[in-house]
Amino acid sequence: MIRIEPKPEVLAALQSAFPPPTHSATRVLDKYCRALERLIFSAVQRGLTPEERKLGLFPIPLHRLANEGGQIGKGKVRLHKWLRDNGMELVRSATTGSNLTGRVSQSDLAQAAMASRQRVNQQLRLFQDRGLIRLGYRNIVLLR
Repeated sequence: MIRIEPKPEVLAALQSAFPPPTHSATRVLDKYCRALERLIFSAVQRGLTPEERKLGLFPIPLHRLANEGGQIGKGKVRLHKWLRDNGMELVRSATTGSNLTGRVSQSDLAQAAMASRQRVNQQLRLFQDRGLIRLGYRNIVLLR
């Protein structure tokens, strides 16, 4: 069973942004987490590619999460949009052409993937040969 537990800061920010009624923030955040859990479970049941499994990626339709995740406040703001706009999203999307930059070494990637640096290097080269990514100095661009 997949269980999503958001950080307490997310709930506190929601409660301060949308005070009345009393437990609306708790209810909508719970609804959002349950929708996310269902979508991840469904993705796992459909099967993940070896690359998705290795990188910890789950192909979920974000439009469904936004629609099923609930609304809050008098203006009926979608929680998914509010979380994204306030830098508190529970999911991040990786889209074609995304540039994954930052100070992450192959050693850091290896540690995150619980693999050796050499194995990570081999896998990155394999992804590049398959046309999935383009490697550059301190960046990886997703192509498909």
